[in-house]
Amino acid sequence: MRVDIESKNKFNIMIQKMFANQKIPLVTGCSINSKNMKKGDLFLPIKGAHFDGHDFINEAVDNGAVLILNERDIDANINAINISVPSVIDTLKKIAIKWRSEINCDIIGITGSNGKTSTKE
Repeated sequence: MRVDIESKNKFNIMIQKMFANQKIPLVTGCSINSKNMKKGDLFLPIKGAHFDGHDFINEAVDNGAVLILNERDIDANINAINISVPSVIDTLKKIAIKWRSEINCDIIGITGSNGKTSTKE
């Protein structure tokens, strides 16, 4: 899934503050899937049960990622800013919490075992 960031300036100011000692490029969207990256995206390589997103960093960069948050050493020659974090998932949670505090929007929670995917589609 890819998320396009609508309030790009606000999001980028927030990211700059969160990673104060880093050179952060302009981020226009983010994704955990290297295949659906667009130019200007943040790539979050998450470790799953079957795959490790870190194995797809080069593909993400080739597809447009300009910023990578990662948990392990990666190729220093990639053409994207690389920030090492202790946990990509925990960092994603911190970004989400901070972003939620920055914007004013309604949140809707949908529960139950029937109809969510059909409704989403």
